[in-house]
Amino acid sequence: MNNKAFGKHLKSAREKQNISVKKLAAMTKLTVDTIRALESGKRPPGIETLIVLCNALKVSPDYLLSAEVDKTLVNRQKKSPALFDSVFRLTNSEKMRIEDIARILSKRR
Repeated sequence: MNNKAFGKHLKSAREKQNISVKKLAAMTKLTVDTIRALESGKRPPGIETLIVLCNALKVSPDYLLSAEVDKTLVNRQKKSPALFDSVFRLTNSEKMRIEDIARILSKRR
């Protein structure tokens, strides 16, 4: 993952919405230091952190990860935006159940 590109996009999304680092930290329950480390590229985001940030800033993961996004995934998202939006809104336990189902289905091939 390109941490610098992620940090640049994170900061840009935050600033476009006139959200301070302190406010974003409060919105996401992350620390100010964590937000700063992410924006400076000193720290990569975990999947949970990525989801929390995307929800708070109302941006898609592909925007924040745009330097790293697989073109196939982007094309699939464009073809099925409702599916991706639905999955994005699921709870973590619901996402884990879907992953389990996907593993089971992929083994049947």
